[in-house]
Amino acid sequence: MIKLYLLFIGLYITSSCSSHPVTIQNSLALDTQDKDISRLIKEHQLKGEIPALGLLLLKEGRAIYFSTEGLRSVQHNTYVEITDKWHLGSDTKAMTAFLIALAVQESKINYNASVTKFLDFKSNKYNENIKISDLLVHESGLKDIGEINGGKIWMSLATSTLPITEQRIQITKAALNESPRKIRAGSADTTFSYANTNYIILGAILEKIYQTPWENLITEKIFKPLTMDSCSFGVAGFPDETTPSQPWAHYIHENKLVSIPPKYKADNPPVIGPAGSVHCNLNDWSKFISELIFTYNKKGHLLHKNELTEHYFKVANSSYTFGGWGKHGDSIVPVFQHAGSNTFNYALATFSPAKNTMILMTMNTAQPKSKIVFNKLHETLVKRFLTP
Repeated sequence: MIKLYLLFIGLYITSSCSSHPVTIQNSLALDTQDKDISRLIKEHQLKGEIPALGLLLLKEGRAIYFSTEGLRSVQHNTYVEITDKWHLGSDTKAMTAFLIALAVQESKINYNASVTKFLDFKSNKYNENIKISDLLVHESGLKDIGEINGGKIWMSLATSTLPITEQRIQITKAALNESPRKIRAGSADTTFSYANTNYIILGAILEKIYQTPWENLITEKIFKPLTMDSCSFGVAGFPDETTPSQPWAHYIHENKLVSIPPKYKADNPPVIGPAGSVHCNLNDWSKFISELIFTYNKKGHLLHKNELTEHYFKVANSSYTFGGWGKHGDSIVPVFQHAGSNTFNYALATFSPAKNTMILMTMNTAQPKSKIVFNKLHETLVKRFLTP
């Protein structure tokens, strides 16, 4: 039997507006298939031992390919459906960064503000000058959550009974009171160093500003306005289900691929939410990416101040944007990309605002062999649809 606490502590993630819905796109066809892409998916799925794979390819608002293939669980003969919900992992970060942009638009915060301005405790002397923008682009120098206090904070989350907002403050306090990963010339080394801690702290700051949990904020400010009705947090499905209603996570056990029922909570602790806990179906995820494309082209429904739009997509020294995206390749026409994983699921989003094109891919495993094959399929699609 799988031990809950083993799963819980062993995981590690490797993203003023109206509450009225806005129209992002027309309803997509339930099953739009390009035969060549369908063949590629089946080939790669078999080669990569991928239980289930989802793909939504939108070009100029039209579905070139929109389908799901495979099993929700390799131990059950239940196939994935087009409306199934997938764990997005670190692709949640782009949503948290968008919440920060909305807070800037509402004059509740600014990108150059010191992180300590929003907190009622002192930080380690090396961390005193960290700004909101440093957290967004992973240039704070802070240790990641599994490194803080020798990993004791991370281990304690499995049994913590504190409210989620207090847990985030606890992590924020511990991270800021500890020396950074590296010290250079008497201060923190702020070269790019990816850390989920950065986005947990951003979540804690948003909670301080709005006096409400991050989960409520993202629901009210992003999910509801964009009618992302399938989106929620953590493991999809019902805790007591014995037949999968959604894609179950998978891992390798004794050289065999095994699925994990929702009751075992195959996910990171909820405290990590702002850095990677959202799940959505492909159609709803595409609504957020569509809004980003609108935003880039100065037609956003939610973020409409031009200087904020530009800042969200601005690339820092690290090639990581202030919107929580990496830049794909060296193309003159910008292509943004981010992968997300909770070590049991994997998601990858790539989009070009100029081409009004996106590629969203998901699978319910993150084993190394699957990721290699999955990424090869992704690159094939990028070359075909996103490169000049």
